[in-house]
Amino acid sequence: MKLIVSREARVQVAKHAWHRCNRRVYGAILGFRFTILAALPFSSVKTWEESDRTACEAALLAPARQLAKQLHLQVIGWYASSDADFHDEKACPLRNEGIFIDYYLMCCPGHSWVSYFSNGRIIAHDRVAVSPGKRLTSTINQRKIIAHWNRLLGRNCYLDEQRP
Repeated sequence: MKLIVSREARVQVAKHAWHRCNRRVYGAILGFRFTILAALPFSSVKTWEESDRTACEAALLAPARQLAKQLHLQVIGWYASSDADFHDEKACPLRNEGIFIDYYLMCCPGHSWVSYFSNGRIIAHDRVAVSPGKRLTSTINQRKIIAHWNRLLGRNCYLDEQRP
């Protein structure tokens, strides 16, 4: 089965990673089945061993599902950033759950890359199709989704990272 990715969602993952390049960022992926339509930034942590990641994730998962339901979508997976030389299983504990995007930070965005996983197994690049246009459907607008997400959490910007 081919994974279809909205270019707008992929760009949002990269933006979140580069705004917090000295930390590990993570968030939820919205879509349905093997189609990624949007990315919801959750937060960032210094290392994956930080205990507040689980508390933050638990606090943000319910609002993320609520927003997805309003958009007639589902939370189908997760994304996270990691260092390019950090390939072991400790890179992110979310890797084994549903669809997962791992954004590897290198020296600059041009040299960084993305890997896609499904239930812990890497998806070959020939099995991933990124939309040629900005978005897959005109009804799903990443900017409006982020604005709604921030209002839902009561923050000005996803970079505020206020814990609910």
